Amino acid sequence: MRHGLRLGSINARKVRGPDGFFTVAMGIEVFKLIEDKVKELGLTSEVLGDVVLVKGKSWSSISRLLQYARSKGINVIED
Repeated sequence: MRHGLRLGSINARKVRGPDGFFTVAMGIEVFKLIEDKVKELGLTSEVLGDVVLVKGKSWSSISRLLQYARSKGINVIED
């Protein structure tokens, strides 16, 4: 996910990390547009400079977030 990270989009990969979480990355501006849905779904977020990582234990929660983002017109890049 690091290589070619696009901050104006949500970058997603359906692979569980070593910590047991599915993680998607985006820029702060994109995160602000979907922050309410992140909280509603019970996902955690971590700010690293101008990048925000959103983590969830289940792919279904991440998938619902991605569907919500698409409905808001946000580009989603899935590897």
